[in-house]
Amino acid sequence: MTAATPREAAVMSETENPIRIWIAAHTAPNAEVAVRDALAALDYPVLLPTGMVEMVKHRQRMLVERPVFPRYLFVGIPHGASWYPIRAVTGVSGVISSAGEPRPVPDRAIHRLMAAVAADAFSKAAQPRFREGQPVRVDFGTAEIEAFVGRLLNTLPAQRIEVVFSALGKQHRATVSVDKVRAA
Repeated sequence: MTAATPREAAVMSETENPIRIWIAAHTAPNAEVAVRDALAALDYPVLLPTGMVEMVKHRQRMLVERPVFPRYLFVGIPHGASWYPIRAVTGVSGVISSAGEPRPVPDRAIHRLMAAVAADAFSKAAQPRFREGQPVRVDFGTAEIEAFVGRLLNTLPAQRIEVVFSALGKQHRATVSVDKVRAA
């Protein structure tokens, strides 16, 4: 048996604890973060899978963190312990239950969710949107500067890309934020 990395050990200790069960809590709209913080303050382990998604606000594209399962989060409770304190937290509208008892979420599902969160698998930004050579439009977001149509040269770290475009009879290179670029 090989030794686990610290991250793997933390995930295993959280998911393979035989005296803890994980349950799904249903929250009020847009209350997931507040509920997560309140439950963490009560010393409950909480899993709120989130991912970065692209949104347009005030004509600007931006990346924002959003829950993967809107209005749901996962809470670890000791086996046999009362789950009523969880329901009493402001913002919790209920716990997924059957016959008056919370339905446990399988440990394997929690383990996979934690691994996916650690790998940033839920972020739309983690998936490449453009490929090299693709025609793209660089939008500067102002009426004075019209969008430039060019060709993607390559992707760079920190959500930036390099574009080549023609202007005034010359080829120009520019490095821009990926949120300013869309397919032409």
